[in-house]
Amino acid sequence: MSKLNGSGHSRRIWRTLPVISDERLVPDEMVRAFVAVGSPEKVRERIEPVWQLADSICVSPPTYALTPEKLQYYTDMIATTFPSDSL
Repeated sequence: MSKLNGSGHSRRIWRTLPVISDERLVPDEMVRAFVAVGSPEKVRERIEPVWQLADSICVSPPTYALTPEKLQYYTDMIATTFPSDSL
């Protein structure tokens, strides 16, 4: 897998892996612990309590199994929702 490049080839490989293709392998509790999804307001609401425990937060989109356009869209939404001076 070290020879994967940015082409659709790597996305096809990721989609064939059981962890990616079978959501039953990831319990809902784990998703809720590590993922914040929804409207910008909802995501801000979910992340706000973390500041009481953390010195910093790195908000990022998933980087696997997404088209470059979708990855850019999510990255832009994060930048708009959490300007660099707010984290």
